[in-house]
Amino acid sequence: MRGAFPAHAVIASYDAGPTRLARWQQWPEFADPDLFIERLSITETRDYVRSVYANYAWYRRVYAPASGASR
Repeated sequence: MRGAFPAHAVIASYDAGPTRLARWQQWPEFADPDLFIERLSITETRDYVRSVYANYAWYRRVYAPASGASR
């Protein structure tokens, strides 16, 4: 497999195994984190992805560079 994958898919793949990622890519919900997570049939994976992805999104927001900040 080549290319970058969305964070929510990588998190799910980490928990459920990388071989499932190829199947998940075929889902119409693959690009939408909320729909993708809801479609996961493995309860443990779904709960894990919800938790990790929520923390990932929170940290990205909290630690995002301030707009207009100079380097």
